[in-house]
Amino acid sequence: MYIGVSTLNKVKSGEPLVMKADKVFGEVALYTVGGRFVGYVAHEQPEGCVSAFDVKRRIGENRIICKSAVCFEGMLIVSTDSRVLDGVRYERCEVEGYGILCPTACRVQ
Repeated sequence: MYIGVSTLNKVKSGEPLVMKADKVFGEVALYTVGGRFVGYVAHEQPEGCVSAFDVKRRIGENRIICKSAVCFEGMLIVSTDSRVLDGVRYERCEVEGYGILCPTACRVQ
């Protein structure tokens, strides 16, 4: 699964990262393994990424180990295989002629 993160500090591709809930700001934060703050899960996710709402809803007190996949200026896409997010499955479907990603459980036949 992929998750988009708005970054404040630079990270190299392939670097291991830790994602956890930040109770003070009510967001999900991303840190390096050494504890340096990287950024917060973006409210607007690129197509194909897990939504910020699903990440917030499922993470709870857990920590997720991630790996930085793609680095942009101010944006980072991380990958994870964490079972914490396993309940979220997406597939491509067409809505009014546009291809979008829909959760499989919510798909309308």
